[in-house]
Parts: sequence; structure tokens; C-alpha cells
Amino acid sequence: GHWNWKFDGGQLLSKVVIDGTTYQGSNTLDTYASAPGQTTNQLAGVQGTRRLFTWPWSVNANKQGFSFGNGAPSGSTSGSSNLWQNPGGYTMPFTRVWVRPKLSNATTAPQIPASGYSPDAKPDALDDRSERADWGVVGLNHTGEATVEPYDTSVLAVEAVGSRVFVGGRFTGVQAGAGGATTAQASLAAFDLDGNWISTFRPNIAGRVWDLDVTADGKLVVAGDFTSIDGVANTRGLAVLDPTTGAVQSGFRASISRVETAEWRVRTVDVSGGWIYAAGLFDRASGNGSSAATVAHAASFDATTGALGSWRPTPNGSVIDIAVTGDATRVLMAGLFGTVGGSTTHRHFAITDRATGNPTAGTGAWQPSTTTLPAFQQAVADLGNRLAVGGSQHSTQLWNRTRSTLLDATITAPGGDTQVIEVVGSTAYVGCHCGGWAYLGTNDHAAPNGFRAIEPINLVGAWDTATWTYDTTWYPGSLKGASGEGIWAVAGDRRACLWVGGDLDRGAYTGDAATDWLGGFARFCPLDRTVPTAPGNVSVTSAGTARTVRWTASTDPDGASPTYDVVRDGTVIGTVNAATRTFTDPDGPAGARYTVRAVDARGNRSGSGPPIAVS
Repeated sequence: GHWNWKFDGGQLLSKVVIDGTTYQGSNTLDTYASAPGQTTNQLAGVQGTRRLFTWPWSVNANKQGFSFGNGAPSGSTSGSSNLWQNPGGYTMPFTRVWVRPKLSNATTAPQIPASGYSPDAKPDALDDRSERADWGVVGLNHTGEATVEPYDTSVLAVEAVGSRVFVGGRFTGVQAGAGGATTAQASLAAFDLDGNWISTFRPNIAGRVWDLDVTADGKLVVAGDFTSIDGVANTRGLAVLDPTTGAVQSGFRASISRVETAEWRVRTVDVSGGWIYAAGLFDRASGNGSSAATVAHAASFDATTGALGSWRPTPNGSVIDIAVTGDATRVLMAGLFGTVGGSTTHRHFAITDRATGNPTAGTGAWQPSTTTLPAFQQAVADLGNRLAVGGSQHSTQLWNRTRSTLLDATITAPGGDTQVIEVVGSTAYVGCHCGGWAYLGTNDHAAPNGFRAIEPINLVGAWDTATWTYDTTWYPGSLKGASGEGIWAVAGDRRACLWVGGDLDRGAYTGDAATDWLGGFARFCPLDRTVPTAPGNVSVTSAGTARTVRWTASTDPDGASPTYDVVRDGTVIGTVNAATRTFTDPDGPAGARYTVRAVDARGNRSGSGPPIAVS
């Protein structure tokens, strides 16, 4: 189980009782102000000891508790004071919160197995803190660019191909860590799996990169608003590169444009079955040297030649994300469009036939999280027999395959919109500009209600694709962006590390600039799951009722020295450091059985030999 401080989630209250006086309404975030969806708050505007707020205020040194308001009795930072008060802040009374789990006899530890314990590794999990970034990207290239969301984000795309990870966006250069030297390399850069810049990959992108993908034969697909790559003709908006050299592939040629207005871009691509599916904001497309054809913001291209395919849906507005379903029968679309093929049923979140682009029949009505604010969608993913979609007004939704039933929804608050959904293995990672709470089980943006749980989220969260349960064990709370635009790109590499990109500039709060700095993207790698070797030569000697346990050292693959748990009859009775390797049980009963297990820093436990009984 887990426990989090969730009072600052702003849950609505029916009443608050203070010194015997009842006040109707209010909320758990701050009684002084009304929360979204609140109709009654008799404590609104009330300060002093009748105000209670639970959010972390910088003037209160970001401490959380049940803080009073202005005018309450003063306190101090002294450990002997029952009223804590930071200079300039408000008083916070000393408070204790008890978490009291109950253990019954049935849940006590079982006896040591006759053959000893088996090794016990901790579950697969990502580190909460990103890896140190010795390289990143910097700068913003807005040359000839119309204002578009996101506008102040440097990294718009991340794609892993073998031993490399490619980062695309509107950056102007790469930088060697915090305060390091900067090298001009705009819009597309390659890094090894340790995050080091690969200086031999140097394509010249005349514009910005909005999305990346990989073909079946391992070539890099690049999409954006660039007019050319390396000056090669017919590499406008869409191109295929050699992932090692960065050279434009000789066989593929395509050109994307828009005659209606100057603003255009290929914002999203997906590769399936030898075809590249591309969408964004454009109305002309040509491939393999053909004349430009009129299209409506989306088209497919042969992945080898660039020849135009038959998938040509007709959304009446910009497309932000697409995903070809795993069975290759449909293409999902999310965006700003209000119709597809004239059908309003497919507004903002469409399901189209992969062969033709026509909207699929039998699709149910989409249900936005609000009817009073813009409801565009920005991210979509296929989960096999279910679909995930997210976008404006802070929503992430789970639908059945035909989009006839809304199965689940999550609202993030106080911010913000869902911006990317990427499936990596059995996990769907949802990126956003959120920095507060995920209200699981509600589709109500204005006043989240009926939720089954509230969990913390910061810029990215993880859901199990099979059960659609939120991963409460991973919380990258130190991530921070420079402009508040959040995360727009997610990818997993072959080491099982997760790469996220956006406007990121901080990954930790250690006070060491080299450790804390991020340049547009971050890497989160798996926590250690290797167990130490079992302690050797375990022996038990007796002196009266005292039992002394001795053993020889274990080793751990990470090179660190483990600690040791001494176990008697299934219960750990002592933990010993690496140097001691001896433990005395002062009153060991006759017939007691002992063994020893090594434990590393994460809690991975070694196996053990058979228990040793004493008479």
C-alpha cells in the first residue's frame, strides 16, 4: 500500500466545524477560497484561526500542514513551539497524522522454508529521479513560425532506434551540460543511450522537427515544417534519413505544403505495413516525383519511394496526433478538427479506415470533459481492444474498441492538458503540463467528482495497459519545465530507460547545477533488480539462551556492500552492517531456527541456506 498527503487536492466539503460553529461548504485545499465546482463556502474570505490551507506555500518554506490564515497567533521555528511560523509566513499548528496498519496473526511471517529462502528481487520500476544530463539541447528557433502550441518548447519529438535516441524540435544547438559549451545543431540531434551527443550525426534541417518514427528496416522518418534537409529537393515536411550518417535516403522523396495560408506543418507520423501515415496542417502533398495532390491535412506515403497512398481522410482542421491500430485496419486521429468526411461524430477524436481514410461506421459519440470550453484532443493510442485519447481540459480517456463506451477517464488539476500518450511495453505513459493531482475515474473537468482515487502527478504519469491502473510507485516530482508547457514526447530505449521531452530544464533539486540541469529532455532508467549473493558459512553457537549467528560476506553486482537481515522463525530480529557479520540473539528459545539474508540498498534480498535449528 501507499499513503500520500492529498488534502491539497481540493476535495469539496459539505461543512466545516470550528469551535462548535458549523460553516457550510468549503474544501480541503483552502477554506479562504472556493474550489472548482463549489457552490457554497461560508468560510470564503475568512482569515485567522478559522482559515485552514494545506498547500505548500513558499513563504511557509513549502511546508504542508493545516495552516492558519493572516492574523492568527504568532509562532516560531523553534522545535519547542506548538505553533510553527516562518518569518513572513502564517502560523502552522503542530499536527500529527497517524497511519496505523493492523496486522492479524494470519498475516505474520511464515516459517523459514526447509531449503532456505529463494532470492527476492524488487518489482520492475523506474527511478523517480532522472539520470544526470551531461548533454542537452538549447535555444528556440521561431524563424518564419506562426504562433502554435507549444511555442516555447525546445523538444517536440523523441525516437529510439537501436543504440541511439533521436531528439527533434525547434532547438538551435546542443550543450555539454549545465553551463557547458554549445554547438550549433538545429532541430534534430542524436544521442547514445547514456545521453551523450553523437557529433557525427549532423543533418541540416531548414525548419523544425515535429515528429519522428522508424521504418521496418530501421530508417529514421522525420516530419515537421522544414523546407528541406541538407538542401535536397523534395524533402519538404517529410523525409527518411540514415540513422547512422544522417544522410537523406536516396529512394524516398516527398513534398508537403499549404496554399491556403503560409502556416503549415507535418505534425505527426506513424509507420505501419510499409506505409508512412502523416498528418498535420497542410493541403498539398506529392511523393516520388508526382505532381502535388490536394489533400486535407493527412495522407499516406510509400515508406520506400514516397509515392502517395490511398489513405486520405478529410478532417476540416489541424491534426495533432495519429496512431495506426495494431491490427492495421484503422488509423486514429486527434486534433482541432470539427468533422471528418463531414461527420461531426468524429470531431476532435476520429477513427478512420486505414485503406481509404473514411470515418468508420458504428462509432459512438465522443464525450468531452466539458461542454463550455474548447475540447480539442492532442494524443491518441491503440491498446488492442481499447483506445486511449487525451487533450484539452485536462482529460485522459479510455474507450472500447468502437468508441461506443467510455470505460474510464482521468482529470488532472489544477493543470493541465494531456499532450502525449505513448505505449512502451505494457505501460502507457501520459505526458501533460500538469503539476498537481490525477482524479482517477471522473470525466468532469469543471468539478471532478465521483472519482475513485486521487494520486499525485507531475508532467508525466504511467498506466498499466492491461488493467488501466495508475502506477503509484513512480512519481518524477523533481521534473520542471522552463515555460510551463510540459512534456510533448516520450520514448523507451532498449535498456528499458524512458526518455521524455518538452521544455524541461530541471530534473532534481540537489543544489548542484550539474546534477539538476536538463536540456529539453530527461532519461529515467530502471531501478536495480539484481539480488546479492547469499551469505556463506552461516553458523549458530549457544551460550545459555544466547544465540550468536555468524556468516561470511555476500557480494552485490553493483559493487556496494549489502546489509544483512538475521531471521529467526520467519521474523527479522536484527539488521547488521557489512563489516560486522555477527549477531547475538540474547534470548533465543530452544528449537529456534535461524538464517541470514543479504539486502542491497533498494531492498533486493538474497536467498539463504537452510535454517539452522538450536536445541
